[in-house]
Order: sequence, then structure tokens, then C-alpha cells
Amino acid sequence: MKISRSFWKHLAVVSGLGVGIALSGAGSAQAQTATDTFLVRADVVASCTITAGDMNFGAAVDVMASNTDVTSTIQVVCATGVGIAVTLDDGIPANGVRQLAFGTNRLPYELYSESTRTTRWGNTILTGKGWTAPAADLTVYGRIPMRGPGLGVPPGLYTDTVTATINY
Repeated sequence: MKISRSFWKHLAVVSGLGVGIALSGAGSAQAQTATDTFLVRADVVASCTITAGDMNFGAAVDVMASNTDVTSTIQVVCATGVGIAVTLDDGIPANGVRQLAFGTNRLPYELYSESTRTTRWGNTILTGKGWTAPAADLTVYGRIPMRGPGLGVPPGLYTDTVTATINY
């Protein structure tokens, strides 16, 4: 079967129109988008760490002539904005009086929250040292008070263990 020349021309025109229409349709189509949101969150909880440095009154404590004053540092790191109180217990034995011990011998001492050594650093939130976080290096002011004649203690290594606690 022989196809006429006019058929091919007609087919070329129709094909050309089809291509033109398809191209024309593709060019006028608009890009489509869709959006959504999602939640990003972090739950920052109140947390703290504490590192207490040792306090050493030294090897030559003269408990007779004058007060013996020393300091140590407690380092506290907490989440920002957390209300904090650091408390210090009474040591061992925890009987409301801080004492260094050498066997059955006792040497009284005290811990204070300021350099004038007038405010006892206690073991309750009200007698502890409070502030709002984040971090702090807290100075602990220690004192072995002057002792009069006849109130000395035998030579030896006197020790105590105090627990520092963060309340938040």
C-alpha cells in the first residue's frame, strides 16, 4: 500500500502540533511544593557536679597562741539558672560540733562561708551557701580557734571528713 505525500505532510503537521502542544504544556506547568513543620527539642534538666578540695591546717599548728586560719575551695558546676545551696555536714562524729580526731583526742575547728569567719557554714539549706547557677568556685574558710594554757592536745595527725552537698 502506498501512502500519499499529503498524508505524510498532514502527519508531520499533526506531529509538529503535538510536540508543540506538549512542549507548550510542559513550559506552562507550575512547580508544586508542599511543606510541613516538625518539633526540635532538648530537655535540659537541672544537674550539678561538685568537687571539694582538701583543707590542710598544716604541720605546725600552734593551738595555744593564736587562731589558725586556712582556706580550701569547692568547685560547683550546674545548669544555668538553677537555685543552689551548698551545705557542709559536721564531719565525723556528726554531733553538731566539728572536731579533728587523733585516736580519742579531739581538736575543735570550724568552717565558715566568708572571710570574716563569723557565719558558720552549716548542713541545712538555711545555713548553707546559696546562689543561682551556673558555675562557682566557693571558698571555705577554716579556723582552729586559739586555745589557752592547759587546753592543748597531744601531738599527732588529727583528721576529719566533711561531706559537701549540693541542694538544687
